[in-house]
Amino acid sequence: MSSPVPLSSLRSMGSFLKTKRIEQKVSQKKIALELGVTDAFVCRIESGEKALPDYGIPAVARVLGISTSDLVSRKLEYYREVIENEIAIANTKTA
Repeated sequence: MSSPVPLSSLRSMGSFLKTKRIEQKVSQKKIALELGVTDAFVCRIESGEKALPDYGIPAVARVLGISTSDLVSRKLEYYREVIENEIAIANTKTA
């Protein structure tokens, strides 16, 4: 099993969401209520420790006034980075 590594796309998405949330004057609590999670979890998303759950993309986009396609694109970049990381780990184990 691979060890977790900081992923730049995760930090980037978290930073983007935090910036948009602050611009729209939306609280972490409001986002948490929309997602059905704690505001501490939202804080972890914004800091890049956790990924925005796929099911939350439409709600967060609506609350923050951004397009779902923008969030989906950012999430796909995160998945790409995760896959590349897993491949790199697998290659070092087989080398």
